[in-house]
Amino acid sequence: MRKETQLGLFILLGIIAIAITILTIQNINLESGYRLNVTFNDVSNLMEKAWVRISGVKVGKIESITLYDKKVKVTIWIKSGVKIHKDAQASVQSTGILGVKYIEMTLGSEDAPLFNNGDFIEGKDPVSIDKMLSEGLSGVGNLTKSLGDIAGNGDLAKNLNELLRNAREISEKLNRQLDENKLENIVNNIEEFSEKAKKLTSDLAEITGEEKMDIKLTLKNLKSSSDKLDKILTQITNGETTIGRLLSDKEMGDDLKKTVESLRDASQEAKKTISRFTLFRTYWDYELRYDTVNEEFKSDLGIQIRPVPDKYYYIGASNIGDTGVVSSEKRNTLDLNIGKDFKVSDKQFGTVYAGMLRSTGGLGISVKPMWKWDPWSKVDIYVESYDFTRTTVENKKKPKINTGAKIKPYRWLSVGSSVEDVLVENDVHGSVNIVLEDADLAYLLGLVGLARP
Repeated sequence: MRKETQLGLFILLGIIAIAITILTIQNINLESGYRLNVTFNDVSNLMEKAWVRISGVKVGKIESITLYDKKVKVTIWIKSGVKIHKDAQASVQSTGILGVKYIEMTLGSEDAPLFNNGDFIEGKDPVSIDKMLSEGLSGVGNLTKSLGDIAGNGDLAKNLNELLRNAREISEKLNRQLDENKLENIVNNIEEFSEKAKKLTSDLAEITGEEKMDIKLTLKNLKSSSDKLDKILTQITNGETTIGRLLSDKEMGDDLKKTVESLRDASQEAKKTISRFTLFRTYWDYELRYDTVNEEFKSDLGIQIRPVPDKYYYIGASNIGDTGVVSSEKRNTLDLNIGKDFKVSDKQFGTVYAGMLRSTGGLGISVKPMWKWDPWSKVDIYVESYDFTRTTVENKKKPKINTGAKIKPYRWLSVGSSVEDVLVENDVHGSVNIVLEDADLAYLLGLVGLARP
């Protein structure tokens, strides 16, 4: 046999041996721990190798699922550091209505004895999904029927389309009138000036013609009016009228002056207040994150208000969506914080923010390490911490700490990667962040309107 053939056979046998070894030891767990047997009437498509969690934290795995005395026995492996008492409860949960199944357990009370290796525990059967879906579909059918009764033979949709078309036509006409009215106003002004000039010429012709008696009568009336005006001014000077007393009384004059000054100050303050509102800039902030450990998407949405360029207020919600327990991270939490930007040589260097992060107190900092050099100044590194009173499974106080980096290729788009809950979960996330100013959003909505037929 040739040496090349011998070498090939040797390598092939080595590969087969490695494969057999991997298949043989794949169920061997090198970490120390103990096993419990959980019995159910129905495990509802629970799979082997699924996680065992306590308060959302991974503490073990499912080793096997077998039939046992007319029930289902699920053998689970638990880490040695996790102490579970005999009054603990176990139930089958899922990451969503159609998500991955896993076993959720409680630690039990400290007064109860601890489980030993191989002990049995009675599990809580999961709720029937078929019944829930049946009731949900029935509700959807009733809603569809109600909408059909309201819509009738399609008149509702027809009326809505007609209303939207009329609104669009009115908007287009107003836009055209904004430009057309300018030209029309100029023409009207010229015509009005021409009419007045014509009337003035006619009046001058009458004055220099045969209407001299009218001029004399007019002069006589002017003299009479002048005499009456002199009389009124004399009364004002002597203080016989209200205006005269106001002009002659120094105290009343001072009061009037103070009143006018107060009105002027109030007007200036109102002007400043209105200008502050008009200087506000509002941004809509949406971030989509993908949890690579738990294999799920998470959404964050909020509004950022900037009264001045280097200061902002942020209000929003994190982890929007289904409230099912997947990880230790809570769903539908509130973000309410204030931030301050810092600049060096007229370039933004970093941002500090604090307030409520995911419904708990927290703070964070974002830094541009290469702020001097474009385009590397678009890279941000951030660290944030919150939930400082959290107690882990090991009864230790550990806050949640997230860290990551983002790059901003466009003014409205950022992409990045982060590690959330560094001290416990250590979950890796990928993210896409979109930030649109009110003006940008209005522009996009306008383009959508123009694109419609």
